[in-house]
Amino acid sequence: MRKAIFCIFIILTVFIVFRLYRGISSSNTTSGLITNKEVNPYRISFRVTGENEDSAQEIEINVNDENLWNLIEKDRTYFVTYSWRNSETPTLNNIRLDDDKIGKAELNVTSS
Repeated sequence: MRKAIFCIFIILTVFIVFRLYRGISSSNTTSGLITNKEVNPYRISFRVTGENEDSAQEIEINVNDENLWNLIEKDRTYFVTYSWRNSETPTLNNIRLDDDKIGKAELNVTSS
């Protein structure tokens, strides 16, 4: 009985250490304006505004797909979903144009 409890304890400890080592992953979905595009690495700067202009926040998001990066237009408003681990630069998961004049277009990204 003690060996079984000890084995379960060891397995749980290894699992917890592994999860902590991999880092905690988070994701967010928000809307904002693309203010800049960088080539190396493919990255967009995304300006998220709150209820007033004073609470605006600039987020840099990596785009893993060059073709998708080419379709994203500067000075346009998009809904984006992005994820990150620990203190890494966020990575784009999903982007959708938020422009009522043109209609809705959605660009999906598969994680690598």
